[in-house]
Amino acid sequence: MKTLTMDDRPSNKSVAPSSEALLRLQAQALEGAANAILITDRLGRILWVNPAFTTLTGYTAAEALGQTPRILRSGEHDAAFYENIWQTLLAGRVWRGEIINRNKDGSLCLEEATITPVRGHDGEITHFVDIKQDVTESKRVQEALNRSEEQLRRAQKLEAIGRLAGGVAHDFNNLLTVINGCAQLVLDSIDRDSPTAQQVQEILQAGESAARLTRQLLAFSRRQVLVPKIIDLNGVINDMGAMVRRLIGDDIEVTVLARADHAWIKVDPGQIEQVVMNLVVNARDAMPRGGRLTLETANEDSPDAGYTPPGEAPANLQPGPHVALTVRDNGSGMDAETQAHVFEPFFSTREDHGTGLGLATVYGIVRQSGGQIAVQSEPGLGTTFKVYFPCADPSPQEPSSSSRLRVEWKRAAEVKGSATVLLVEDEDGVRRLAQRILEREGLAVLIAQRPSEALSLSERHAGQIDLLLTDVKLPEMNGPELAERLRTLRPEMKVLLMSGYTDDSTIRQVLRKPGHYFLGKPFTPDALTESVGQILGAG
Repeated sequence: MKTLTMDDRPSNKSVAPSSEALLRLQAQALEGAANAILITDRLGRILWVNPAFTTLTGYTAAEALGQTPRILRSGEHDAAFYENIWQTLLAGRVWRGEIINRNKDGSLCLEEATITPVRGHDGEITHFVDIKQDVTESKRVQEALNRSEEQLRRAQKLEAIGRLAGGVAHDFNNLLTVINGCAQLVLDSIDRDSPTAQQVQEILQAGESAARLTRQLLAFSRRQVLVPKIIDLNGVINDMGAMVRRLIGDDIEVTVLARADHAWIKVDPGQIEQVVMNLVVNARDAMPRGGRLTLETANEDSPDAGYTPPGEAPANLQPGPHVALTVRDNGSGMDAETQAHVFEPFFSTREDHGTGLGLATVYGIVRQSGGQIAVQSEPGLGTTFKVYFPCADPSPQEPSSSSRLRVEWKRAAEVKGSATVLLVEDEDGVRRLAQRILEREGLAVLIAQRPSEALSLSERHAGQIDLLLTDVKLPEMNGPELAERLRTLRPEMKVLLMSGYTDDSTIRQVLRKPGHYFLGKPFTPDALTESVGQILGAG
């Protein structure tokens, strides 16, 4: 057996290829590169391309050799763009960037390119090497991702603003209940022709203006109680046509096109009218010198992708047929930055007037009604708002399911001295005001600040409790939960919930139960008296 010597053992040293072998390796690497590569002389004439160039552009090597990269020009860039490339390369620097080229078949291609100058032995630039790859699809995907992220940020921003607005409205409505209620009681107790009465009247008018603002905030934050009914949207806009024409003046031409074959939707009729009027007023302000306004309905199986809603794409609507309400003007229009903020509360482009709550209110009403709103606009070319509502079944609705949602403020019977009310309210001012109003009517009032006190009072009270008047938002448990516990012991007791801020789905579920009613804050003394009179007087 032969003994291995040091010379026979494998060596770890690499053997450098010959110059000829290295050139073959480099040529194979360039030929097989995944990125398109072309080499030009100093004048830009193409001397060599690899197969990936043909795959990318459609031009074979035979077609490209002797040509210049001008054969790829798309017309998407101006002369200054190409001049900048040449100046960079002739200065001996590498140019990196994105360029839109046109392939042999005429299609456009977004390319990410790196062009490198090659110097000869004397240091002078002799050639240029252009390495490029198609980034059209990856760019499209990235842009779509960026749009989705931006839509998500907008949606989160609007949701956060909505929660803040709803919380502010709750506290503010408690204050307004006390301010307006006490002012009304003062006005009822003095001579209406006195100077003091006039001042109190000013307080009441200011309070009502503030109450309207809070209602708009609640509409935006989707915390108002709606009374949805099946209505014909065609009939709504036809009926509103005359009112719209009077509102916006003679210098604006109004066209109403009720084109939807199926225009039945489930919304609050009063709220849908507010949506239309706010959009009309917004259009009027965009046409100070007159113009054209169109209100149109149509059926759409899928929302128009050309319209961009805040926070999400129209395609994210629930599947199924929709009724689209279009409000179109040929006014001043909006740029992209304005459109991004147009549904935010207190955002306004009108420096001289306006609260900035009109479109925010529209947004809240539409979303709370299960719909979506989108906008398309360009400066100088007008604005189009589209509101999408799911189609509804026009079959008759059960009247009892919605009739309890809103109390009609009519006194049904005189109830002085004939009933006992358990009042539960954690806000001192509101509690004292409600107590004064009820006792003024001769009602017996049991007072509780917290639900635990109300439960204890109910246990100790030997007589009948005819009505529970409670705030919805309470410590320990909410008003509906308190009502549920008390009514297990006193099933004949009726319930009047009051709130300046409430979730519509929660309150709707409670109000479907017999004997449950709702009173929105801020309320006036007359509103509270009449609603209690109606509930108790109805037996």
